[in-house]
Amino acid sequence: MAGAFTDLPFVHPLAPGVYHVRSPEKGRFPHCHSLLIDAAQAVLIDSGIGQERIRALDRVRRIDVLIISHSHPDHILAWTALADRHLLLPAETPDAAFDILALGTRFTGNPEDGAHWAQRIGGQHRIAALRPPDGRFGPGQILDFSPVQLRALRAPGHLADHYGFFIPGAEVLWTTDIDFTGFGPWYGNPEADIDVFAEDIRRFAAISARVTCSSHKPPVFGDAADAFRAYQRALARQRRQVWELCERPRTLEELVDLSPFYRHRFPDRRTQQGFERQLIGKNLALLLRDGKIAERGGRFVQVC
Repeated sequence: MAGAFTDLPFVHPLAPGVYHVRSPEKGRFPHCHSLLIDAAQAVLIDSGIGQERIRALDRVRRIDVLIISHSHPDHILAWTALADRHLLLPAETPDAAFDILALGTRFTGNPEDGAHWAQRIGGQHRIAALRPPDGRFGPGQILDFSPVQLRALRAPGHLADHYGFFIPGAEVLWTTDIDFTGFGPWYGNPEADIDVFAEDIRRFAAISARVTCSSHKPPVFGDAADAFRAYQRALARQRRQVWELCERPRTLEELVDLSPFYRHRFPDRRTQQGFERQLIGKNLALLLRDGKIAERGGRFVQVC
């Protein structure tokens, strides 16, 4: 060991043997923050902090285990810096994660857009497909790195293999992409589900924690109830945005062109439109279910 983890300016202690590792760009895509465990083994949750910061950690103490919370690109970014270490993946991570084209197809819903995603998003950010893991974990499983233990908490509303973690004793809750950002919950892949996401938020909010950390915002010390409530309210705000755009009849593609979620700020238009199509389409389905809009001739319009 050379020095201490806290000698690094981007590492902050949360509890004995538990550290928040801040990513570049304040956790904005393509990065995410990481959780570091310094116990019998050195364990890193997610590699979105990038190769430079991973190597800096590794110089302090060799990282023994890399845990991937889910297979989104900002969480597997730079995982190859630890490719020779013990790799743990969620039980639900599909084989598509082992092939960049298959991963793109999973995230976009079709091979053509998947190939575009792999080239533009995967290629631009040098996202490498994962390798088959050395082990898997499932819902409620305790990962024992004595004296620190992690309880795996599945939260599939965001992505089918999405997990958070709770550290008993330290009372640290890692919510991953229940992330408290101003954008609100993100469910832009085909397998994501708004209602399941809302239930995930409620379940995590019910956990009593001393510190609550997400992948894209600073830690919340003490009661995080306000952060959870604001994040839950963001779901209603997103749905209302879509409902308001249906004040006159519009097709899904017309709504996508308005870009209510990204406001045309996503760096790749084709990928933006694909994500908008999922985000808007899922809200339209719920508005139809709840009788707030009607579909007439392929156009959606308010009815109340």
